[in-house]
Amino acid sequence: MSLDVPIISSEKSSENFLVKISGGHRIITTGRFIVLGTHGVGVIDGHHFITSAQDLAVALNGYEGTPDKLGSSIRGALTIYIEDRQSGEVYILSDPFGSSIVFLNEHNNGVTASSSLGRLVSVLELQGRKPGKSLRYAALLASSNNGGISKSPYSGIDSIDQWSFICFSVSGVKINEYSLAREVFSKIDRSDGGIKTLQNMAIDDIINNVKAASRYEAPNHVCHLTGGMDSRTVLGAVIESGYSSKYSIHCGGDPLADDMMIARKLAHSLGKNISRDSGLHFGMLPGSPAENSRWSMHETAGLLRGPANPGLHRSNDVVLSGGFGGLLRNSFGGIDSGKGERGFSADTVLSPMLGSLGSMSISSKSILNADIINFASTEINSAVLKSEELGVPNDALPEFLWFRFRSRYYVGEISRSLSKYVNRFDPLYTPWLLPLAWSYPRAERGNNYAHLDLLCEINEQLGMMPYDKKRITDSYLDDRPARQLGSLPEVMSDLEISDVRVRPLEPTGIKSPISTEHYAEARRVGLPPATVADSEFFRNEAKRLVAAIGPSELSQAFNYEELTQLLSRPPKWRPQFRAIRDVHDVLAWYSA
Repeated sequence: MSLDVPIISSEKSSENFLVKISGGHRIITTGRFIVLGTHGVGVIDGHHFITSAQDLAVALNGYEGTPDKLGSSIRGALTIYIEDRQSGEVYILSDPFGSSIVFLNEHNNGVTASSSLGRLVSVLELQGRKPGKSLRYAALLASSNNGGISKSPYSGIDSIDQWSFICFSVSGVKINEYSLAREVFSKIDRSDGGIKTLQNMAIDDIINNVKAASRYEAPNHVCHLTGGMDSRTVLGAVIESGYSSKYSIHCGGDPLADDMMIARKLAHSLGKNISRDSGLHFGMLPGSPAENSRWSMHETAGLLRGPANPGLHRSNDVVLSGGFGGLLRNSFGGIDSGKGERGFSADTVLSPMLGSLGSMSISSKSILNADIINFASTEINSAVLKSEELGVPNDALPEFLWFRFRSRYYVGEISRSLSKYVNRFDPLYTPWLLPLAWSYPRAERGNNYAHLDLLCEINEQLGMMPYDKKRITDSYLDDRPARQLGSLPEVMSDLEISDVRVRPLEPTGIKSPISTEHYAEARRVGLPPATVADSEFFRNEAKRLVAAIGPSELSQAFNYEELTQLLSRPPKWRPQFRAIRDVHDVLAWYSA
């Protein structure tokens, strides 16, 4: 796994630019490239599973392809660092989706870049150019629970776009676009033949991803399973790959929750038990909810609160977990354009992008100030123009924006941040999901036609069994009469309690007891009981942070009156519970 991520800089020297490499490796291969480092976990060239610079060096022995071809072949949240032996050019190749985000800082003397935001900030600080934390990013993260509209949690640090890679040479720095981008969007085709071709391309990619991960020598291979569609698609691919005997199936959470019960019944139908071993191994647990937030935000350098934190032990297990299946469905709750034949526009998607408490439609009640809302509107307008340039159908505009922002700064970053501790990989990462999904009419996509059709092509038995929600609609059954709704057994698989390899140290701290009232409230608002139990703690801590930072500074990004109003009374509805936690987390990180 990637522990020493390089920092690449270009600095002006007389008439040329000097390329400097800090950290990483220098591994000579028998092919065109010298390997400098990696960050994340993924597959390249269709069959090489990459978790480290050493893995990449083996894969590139004898390789003579171009950087464009190599980068276009990356699947998963993975960045690779290479040097061309002939030209001396240095490349940072992010995956095509840009899920392993590459950050850069432009300064008077040149450019410094890395996919490790934490390392980049540290290097700039050592050079006397410490960047300040961005309150704008923090406010948008608190509002929408997602980064991306603002590109970095630090002022003066930007990120490169999707489908892009960087070349460093004596001539300076050039950001190039992968040729794959134009190919992907040119394949949107609403004919039956076009959809079938795209299905086959996506399935080939997914199965190859699973095979590459399965061939990797690891102590354990784990496949995550819930009651939803993404993890079932991954499991179907594992079965069809012929490697299912290598995998244990994991489902976490409450043993009586819908997710667990569906997963256990599904596992029983396959003759498998459910393991409680997720592949993540804790050496120390946070001592309080606030500490959990601090650990997580620190781990991602402020990008998001995710599952990665420094209390984890490193392991070489392979964990398959779906996430990019969301590309096959409608985003933001399946919003309608509300504009008739005019279709979607930046205005119609701005509210769902900003979240329930940051929406422009209720700007006087938004926790964001007018400047931040206007900034978000400008960024979304720019993304809309990009979608038109690429030929994205207007009825897929919300999904394009989900892809452009949430898939990078949430789905991708979760996998990449965990790659420091375990080889987590999403086999559903294939660029062909985009034209496949957007080749379906919006109504069909909203009724899961695109996802169900793909899953049934992989494994129809799994695809047609019940889910945690009504994913298989009556209209789908009417339009696909050859497919029959299956049933799950009443019997559930046993829960296997794996041996604890490292017993976590659990320090004494502040924890909220979960009462009967908390359970009842959690059922009412549809949230985990712990979220409800902790809400008063986070509300009080958030109030303390707001008082400490002060109205003058917070008003630069927040609507201060609405922010304090949000925290003034216990939450009553789901968005409020989440927003209070998010406000606490971003302000705790910002003020640290």
